[in-house]
Amino acid sequence: YFGIRFFSLRNKKIIKYTIEKGLEIICDNAFCNLPNLAEVTIPDTVKVIGIGAFLNCVNLRKVTLPDSLVVMMDGAFSGCLSLQSISLPEHIKRLGAGIFAECSKLTDVIMPKELNMIGDSAFRGCGSLKQLDMPDSVVSIGDYAFTDCFDLKEIRLSKELRRIGNSAFLNCLS
Repeated sequence: YFGIRFFSLRNKKIIKYTIEKGLEIICDNAFCNLPNLAEVTIPDTVKVIGIGAFLNCVNLRKVTLPDSLVVMMDGAFSGCLSLQSISLPEHIKRLGAGIFAECSKLTDVIMPKELNMIGDSAFRGCGSLKQLDMPDSVVSIGDYAFTDCFDLKEIRLSKELRRIGNSAFLNCLS
């Protein structure tokens, strides 16, 4: 587990952090509200990133996600205003509610081939997101999933898509 020990780092001005190899779970809110954190490297032993783990890390620009990762909980990177791109590991099947909400500088998302669900408000407020290539495995897009993605010009929807939630593309003006 990772979280309890991290409280001692809360008041330090951490800019770059490499998580110890051997860790399997990053607990809920473990790194939340660290305004100076700009880069995180997560080792290939981590399987789960908890709810809001990096919530409101407003200067987080670079995150290296390992192939071992199978679960990313709701709001894990919500409010990471400086995050510009993310490459999701191949074994992620579900993007939780608000996982990248309000990541206003996010322009590039590489989605895993096994992804089957995009949760409610997953990319809400990602105003710089310009295009999205959705894998054919996606069957559901949640409510408000892409609301306020003002620059979204191109999206390739899954051939297997069965549900597009309420207001999923509200205010996608481009």
